This record gives sequence, structure tokens and C-alpha cells, in this order.
Amino acid sequence: AVVAPGSSVVGKPVATLRGLNGLYLVSVQRGDMLLRAVTPEFLLEEGDVLHFTGLIESIGEVCSEHGLLPLTHEVEEHIAAGKLGPVAEDEDGSFGKVNA
Repeated sequence: AVVAPGSSVVGKPVATLRGLNGLYLVSVQRGDMLLRAVTPEFLLEEGDVLHFTGLIESIGEVCSEHGLLPLTHEVEEHIAAGKLGPVAEDEDGSFGKVNA
């Protein structure tokens, strides 16, 4: 999942994402750096890529709740192009569209 612009977790400690329903944060990719075993005080930034393990069925709910984007091919392309813009709300109230 990607920390989207305007996400409620931007600038907050990674501990905000503890106790998720069946998901566990394994690592954070920030730019070219892959950070494993980050401390609970680690502050999340826009564009951070969060690597989770656990129940894949839970990722949609977690993304919606915290303003994260599921890491899809489209999102990866926007990140690579430096065009990750605000997240648009889907018709069902979840998040997932990237505005460039």
C-alpha cells in the first residue's frame, strides 16, 4: 500500500498502523531505501510504500480507513513518473483512483 497525498497517516508514527485486522507491517520503502523493522516512532511520509503480510482480504478495508492506496500497476506507474496526486474516492466510498 502507498501513503497517498492527504492521507490521515502522513506525519504520524507507524504505530498508528499497529493492530490492523489480520495485517502486519513488514517493511517500508522510501525512495530507493527499504527499511525493515521500523520503530513505532518512525514517521510516515507521503509516497512511502508499506509492505504488509497477512490476510490479503483486509487490505481494502485498511486502505480505506487510513487513506492508503493499494499498490497496483497504475499506482506504481504514477510513482515512477513522479505524478502521485491526491486520491479520489471511488463510487463505493473506498479510495483507489489516482489523480495525476
